[in-house]
Amino acid sequence: MLSTHPEAEQIATIEGFAYRDATGVIVKNQGKLLDFDRLPMPAWDMIDFKEYEVDLSNFYNPKGHNLTNIVSIFSERGCPFKCNFCDLYLMQGRKVRRRRSEVFVNHLEYLTKEKGLQYFSFMDDNFLVDNRHVISICNEIVRRRLDLQFQIAGGYVNAYNDVLIDALVSAGMVSTILNIEHGSQYIRRDVIGKPIEKEKIFEIVESIRRYKVNLGTNWIMGFPEDTNETLQETLDLINNIKPDRANIGTLIPYPGTPVYDQCVRDDLFVEKFNPTNYWRTPFRPHQDKPVIKPYTMSLEDLVRWRETFHDIRYKYFGHTCKDFKVPLGYVRCPDGFVWRQVT
Repeated sequence: MLSTHPEAEQIATIEGFAYRDATGVIVKNQGKLLDFDRLPMPAWDMIDFKEYEVDLSNFYNPKGHNLTNIVSIFSERGCPFKCNFCDLYLMQGRKVRRRRSEVFVNHLEYLTKEKGLQYFSFMDDNFLVDNRHVISICNEIVRRRLDLQFQIAGGYVNAYNDVLIDALVSAGMVSTILNIEHGSQYIRRDVIGKPIEKEKIFEIVESIRRYKVNLGTNWIMGFPEDTNETLQETLDLINNIKPDRANIGTLIPYPGTPVYDQCVRDDLFVEKFNPTNYWRTPFRPHQDKPVIKPYTMSLEDLVRWRETFHDIRYKYFGHTCKDFKVPLGYVRCPDGFVWRQVT
């Protein structure tokens, strides 16, 4: 809540910012902040990271750093894609806004050198869309000789290629997640709207396995069009890829998404509810209880598949973490950093 604090007038001028005023009324400022670089660096200096230290002794740490924190950080906002289940564009818009690579790496450099932090999670939903932008960030990390490791929370699968993976590994990527979503080509392409070919998936997996990179995958089960056969395709693809982590979430129809409208139209929700109070219903993406019933599947079958996918999550953990290799076309400097940039 915003009181009569001296900074209240400044907050009221922030474009697109929402807050409660001194009387508790919700105020939404006009305008949209489309230039991400206009935002100042987060007030990292006000955080005592020692208060947030956790035991990471068993965490995947190929560089052998003394890890006590994992810092989440963003380089961009927005999503240009139209997956039928995703509501990201409702919160962040279709237009992708990025920090310039120099500005983004300024944040990493500050946290690394001033705060002693060495592990980061790039939380952008679409970190991998514009490869030139990503490679520019990687080159800047390498140029500044930042001794860090990072994981990528998500990215456009079709954006991966050998050159990009080489650059990411050189800059410190030790873990990444492929948002494959489903094992059925029909579900991926015609239902979700994500045209990822199976051949491309195997090509990316093989390229990542050239290095000591922990490979995670994201999947969704329980679409209206799912059947025992389509979920078997997901299970088969997971067993063929053998990812270190296979995160299989239950479909949650978010209001404003095409799949939500479809489920309301066809009365697929397991429990009846008032659409205006849907936000009051607690849920978790990895919950065991299904939210909707597919057209041609029983809830009993869906629950059994939920149990099957739960058991396979970490079946292949450690499969891709082989001996670390320097990316092709790079040289390793005496201090241990990879130093040739990708062009």
